[in-house]
Amino acid sequence: MSSTISNIDLGIVILYFVLVLGIGLAIARKNKTSEDLFLGGRTFTWGLIGLSLFASNISSSTIIGLSGVAYSTGVVQSVYEWMSALPLLIAAIIFVPLYLRSRITTIPEFLEMRFDARSRNFFSGITIFMSVVVEMSGG
Repeated sequence: MSSTISNIDLGIVILYFVLVLGIGLAIARKNKTSEDLFLGGRTFTWGLIGLSLFASNISSSTIIGLSGVAYSTGVVQSVYEWMSALPLLIAAIIFVPLYLRSRITTIPEFLEMRFDARSRNFFSGITIFMSVVVEMSGG
């Protein structure tokens, strides 16, 4: 097995980055405000909001990681994922309508509106830190 990277591999990686950069620039030109980016200009219906919540909750670590763990140790490892339905239902019934009425785009924005900028920054920092720690521990 060779450990060198071939020209085809490099070409695919470069093509991928160019494609992602192109999509990002096209979206950046189209979106003028954070509402456009995060909420689709507030044109999303409840179905699209639900699909967005579902897509945000699912990642490669969920699809690939949980399948591998279930194969090696059993399905019991994915029980915590089954419980995510309850918080998502609570969010959909109680919190999403509140956030839509408040005309916010992100939860940190809601915290700043409700409390102050320190709470927004604290929550953002904790969220980023925990995301990194959780993703790193999954490997």
